[in-house]
This record gives sequence, C-alpha cells and structure tokens, in this order.
Amino acid sequence: MKLKQDQFKLLWRYGQWLLLALFLWLIGRRGWALWKESDTSLDGISWGTALCGIPVILLSWLSCVWFWRRLIVSHGEHPPWIPTSCAHYCGQLGKYVPGKGMVLLIRANMVKPYGVPLAVGVATATYETLLSMGAGLLLAVCLLPIVLPKLTVNELTPGSMMHWMIGLMGTQPILLSVSVLVVTFACLPLISWLMNRVAAKMVKLPHHDEMQPMLADVVDATDREIDDVQEEIKKERVRSLDLAAGILVCSAGWAVQSLALGIVLVSMGVTGITWSDWVMWSMAYSLATVIGFLAIFAPGGIGVREGILFELLKLHPSISNQQALAAALLLRILMFLSDLLSGLVCSYVARWYRKRHLRRERFERGM
Repeated sequence: MKLKQDQFKLLWRYGQWLLLALFLWLIGRRGWALWKESDTSLDGISWGTALCGIPVILLSWLSCVWFWRRLIVSHGEHPPWIPTSCAHYCGQLGKYVPGKGMVLLIRANMVKPYGVPLAVGVATATYETLLSMGAGLLLAVCLLPIVLPKLTVNELTPGSMMHWMIGLMGTQPILLSVSVLVVTFACLPLISWLMNRVAAKMVKLPHHDEMQPMLADVVDATDREIDDVQEEIKKERVRSLDLAAGILVCSAGWAVQSLALGIVLVSMGVTGITWSDWVMWSMAYSLATVIGFLAIFAPGGIGVREGILFELLKLHPSISNQQALAAALLLRILMFLSDLLSGLVCSYVARWYRKRHLRRERFERGM
C-alpha cells in the first residue's frame, strides 16, 4: 500500500510539470498566432513607469495581512504587526512551488515565535487565502455585467444564444451586481461552512522527508505539529462579521492591485484608455488571478493567469493583440519582482525583529 502511495505521489509530481508544459505550449502557440495577425506595432516600454506598479502591488497585499492577523487575534494570539506582515510577504515566494502548501507553512512558521501555534497559523493562513481568492472572484463576477456586454456584444453573432444572454446582462448591469452582493452577504454562514470543507480538503502539508532540502531547513515544524493542522482546520469557524469585513477589505485590495495593470498599459503607450477602464482592469486581473490560483498544476498560476488576462485584454478596442500579450507578460514580471524583493527584504527584517524580540524576552526574565 505504501509503495502504491509513493508511486502515485511521484506520478502526480511529474504529471503536474507535464501538464504545465503542455498548457504553456498551447498558450504560447495561440499568443504567437494572434501576435502575427495584428498589424499594430509594439513601441518601446517605459520601464520607469512600469516599475511604479511594484509599490502598488506591495501596498495592495496589506489588506490580506490585516485579515490574516484578525483571524489570528480571534484565537487569542496577538503577534506584532511587523513580523506578521513579513511572514505574509515572505510566504508569497512559496506559491512558486507546485501545490501551494509551502505558502501556508512559511507564514505559520514565521509567526510561531510570537506565540501562534503552527496549527493556528496554517489554519488562519488557509482561510485568509480562500477569503482573498473568494473576494477576487466576487469582485470579478460583480463587474462582469458592467464590463462584458460593452466589450463582446458586437463581436458575437446576432441572434445567437450567447448574444442574447450578453445583451440581457447589459440591460440591468448594476441590478445584477447588487443582487450578487446581496446573495453573497446573505449566505455568509453557508460560505463559512463551505470554506471549512474546502480548507480540510485543500491543505495537504508535506512532512520533512517530503520537502525539498532547502525548504525543510527553512520550515521549523515537527511532523507532530503538521499532523495537528488538520484537526485545527476542522475546528476553525470564521464568524460572519469577520467574513463580511474580510470580503470588503480584500476586494479593495484587489481593486488597488489591478491598478498595476493600468500602469503597465500606460507604460506601453496604449492610447484610448481612461480612469473609467479601472473597472475592466479590476475584472480582468482578479478573474485571471483566481483562475490561475485554482490551476494547482501551475506554480503561482504561471501561464494560466497570463492566458486568461491576454484573452480579456484583447477584447478592449484600444488594446492590440501584441499589447495584450505584452501586458500580461510584463505584469507577471512585476509580480515576480515584487514577490522576490519583498521576500528578501522581509526575511531580513523578520530576522532583525526576532533577535530584538529574544533580547527583550531575556531582559524581562532577568528582571
């Protein structure tokens, strides 16, 4: 039985990379074909303007930091803001490992020295991730009736079912969006229950012998602590008030983060876009990112997010195929740079704060 499980894990590990390679090939092939079809030239990119998207991305993640700490506080623990923020930003690097479980372990491990049990850290980080992605999906769904009819109704065959549905959606877009919000907030207890079931199925943390050697050294957790995580997740119940606050704050974070997409388009010299297009940026970016998150075979949603974002951007009349593809790729570069830079800086700050914390504890014990 053990041999079959090991074989399945090995097959799944290599199967994920094979599936990712196949998906990247298909996306690249379509992107290249559409690139050649477009007759619009791609002018030089203003890298100074593009790099302004990095602080916007970093700022947007503070909404998730706030919600994560709020969940930890609900357990009676009060980790300081600085190490909690550093743990969240450092955890971003874990999403580039297939399976996404390392994000949770890194974050929980970094707040563990401040009295937060590993199981609580992982459970709350799991719920923060689910809530953040759920808020992004909710934002995209609410904005779809406002954005999609303007971009696609003229591209569809008149009289077709899809043309009729999109046209109907465009007749009362605000009403549809408000209805989605009302139903969502009315179902918060059900959402809390669903999050509990999804979290229990989603989190499968590796033991030390299953981790990559480098990560096993970074994550200071015993196998016993890792085993306790499942029990903590099963007990976790997020209050409706916390869910409502998290949805509102994280949705605002998504809207801020989507500004990075607008900055990228401006840096490429795209004309004909205005502040009113912020609605489209928010819809396209949040929807693409959430779908990329759901693709567990793609570390960090690489390829999947770019493919969805490319297909949505090229619907805009002012954005050519080349510009849509280049914007999706450039945004990925900015996201990676923001993850890398924040991870390096925050790991240094976290070590400094940890030493300061230990000195204070020794001083207080000495008194």
